[in-house]
Amino acid sequence: MTENAKNARLKRYTDKEIVAALRDSGGLVEIAARELGCNASTIYRRIEKSDKVRNAIASEREYSIDLAERNLRRALAAGEQWATVHALRYLGSKRGYVEKQQIEHEGTIIIKPPKPIQDADEV
Repeated sequence: MTENAKNARLKRYTDKEIVAALRDSGGLVEIAARELGCNASTIYRRIEKSDKVRNAIASEREYSIDLAERNLRRALAAGEQWATVHALRYLGSKRGYVEKQQIEHEGTIIIKPPKPIQDADEV
């Protein structure tokens, strides 16, 4: 192992460095780790220990969801059929738009196995 590799491996990254890499990568840990020159496990361990790092990832993921929702709204406004289907499927479920029916039943349901099918030769 070269001296540079040892030094890179032993480098301790600050919360500030990790947070900056996470912001640059949009909260994607693998990309942030590559930008820093460390393993993703380094960032995952820091997530467990540091509120700053944990909050940075949560913030970036919320921002990504906001961007996706904004793009969905733009597509809806433009009359994109896929956006309408998506919005009704996921966002419209609270208003009763569902793809499949859900049947609620109180009581007992008895299911009998079907009778075996006889061959024409057996009849």
